[in-house]
Amino acid sequence: MSFISASAEACDGYGNCVFAAPAYFDIGSDGSVKVLQDEIADGDRPMVEHAVAECPAAALAIVSATSEAPASTTQRELP
Repeated sequence: MSFISASAEACDGYGNCVFAAPAYFDIGSDGSVKVLQDEIADGDRPMVEHAVAECPAAALAIVSATSEAPASTTQRELP
């Protein structure tokens, strides 16, 4: 299983991720990325990979459930 890791600090608010995968990303009122759902459905993985690749600030990553998120990112836990 894979999850989305996002760094609001690194985000420049371009919104490329929102256009590529609107079910997973949004830009908040503070101008930084908001992860709407961090667990990636198998069928959505190519779309999310595209969104991550399109981030010019490299603020997004896909991490597996068995690996740790990079130190510069935070993984949002859903309630």
